[in-house]
Amino acid sequence: MSTNNYIVKEIKKENFSSIYKIHKETFDKTHFLSYLKENLLVKYYEKLIIYNKYCYMIANEKENEINGFLFAGYKTHFALNEFTKENKFSIIFALLSHPKFIVEKIKLVLAKQFNPKLELKADLRLIIIGVSTQFKGAGMALKLLQHFENEIGVDGAKLYGLSVRKGNQRAINFYLKNKFKIETTFMNSVYFYKDIN
Repeated sequence: MSTNNYIVKEIKKENFSSIYKIHKETFDKTHFLSYLKENLLVKYYEKLIIYNKYCYMIANEKENEINGFLFAGYKTHFALNEFTKENKFSIIFALLSHPKFIVEKIKLVLAKQFNPKLELKADLRLIIIGVSTQFKGAGMALKLLQHFENEIGVDGAKLYGLSVRKGNQRAINFYLKNKFKIETTFMNSVYFYKDIN
């Protein structure tokens, strides 16, 4: 499938419902965010676009149907913290409803307490990228990445990073194929970086 009829543009609030649907179909149940209800996940997207410059979607130019999205920036972690603070009771309820994540979160907190701080090469982070299931393998993720890399290059960035769950072999293979380097592993994640020079 050619991506010629598909354009990448900035995400707007009115696109959140479509992005939520793609998010739910794309991310499996190993991701805590996949258990959040639409209203809560939309609040997370809002924080991401408020604090981060690079938030894009890919859509069919003629039908204006959204087929994928990407959130990135220098304040992705800050956006997550703000979202968590403002929605702590809803998040606690979601955790209690899905206790396997309680253990994961406790392990993460303990690992951060007893291990040296995770130092990553890039402050610019790609936090989420997702493509509708029917378009996986059609070049949508690559087109989103290329647009993102062009934009950060114009802004003078030379390096960015991201993380992937260790069990997500499809994503790991995609990033390795697209010249990402493995920086480290921590808990259940593989951390990558890419030099765009």
